[in-house]
Amino acid sequence: MTRLLVFGDESGDLNFSEVSGSSKYFILTTVTLINDEAISHALLRLRRELAWDHFPVDRAFHAQKDRNTVRFQVLGTLAKHKFRVDATLLNKRRTYQRLREDNLRFYKTAWFQHLKFVAPRIASPMDELFVIAATITTGMRREAVQFAIDDVVAQVARGPKFRTACWAASEDPGLQVADYCSWAIQRKWENGKDDAYSFIADKIKTEFNIFGE
Repeated sequence: MTRLLVFGDESGDLNFSEVSGSSKYFILTTVTLINDEAISHALLRLRRELAWDHFPVDRAFHAQKDRNTVRFQVLGTLAKHKFRVDATLLNKRRTYQRLREDNLRFYKTAWFQHLKFVAPRIASPMDELFVIAATITTGMRREAVQFAIDDVVAQVARGPKFRTACWAASEDPGLQVADYCSWAIQRKWENGKDDAYSFIADKIKTEFNIFGE
């Protein structure tokens, strides 16, 4: 029996109007780890080294907010470790109207479409599954988000034992890994930039665009 840790984060926004600055995609990315101690310790060590070199990191690594100097050191650290990355992309312009009108329902749909494909590929019926999602900053309550994820995992988990949680990225290094991977994938799909993506390309197993271009 193996306990799999699945850390999830999203990139893009939930603004469905085609205004300037709104993202084309909402991207849900998960990082699957079996033993997260090595990468957790490596990120902590890097944070201390950056602080010593006068590149302080606030409470946690955050790809969108970190300086480029910090970003590429984080990506270089991630490149040295083994983990699995899966991403599900939802083209907001092709999203059904009923999902556009309900952010929580859209978010839950993203998780369901993602995990119904990924869960059977990462876990056997004997494995334990712990899905930890980053808190989302769209006004949806944490309790509602975790309930939605809990319901999805109950539907797709192959084994009887699973847990879910919804935490801030500062509360677990695994979520910081997911944040960076999600950011790198978003840069590729939204802007055609693969500089960050290249660091984690060998770890990405799936990029599923469910609504098409």
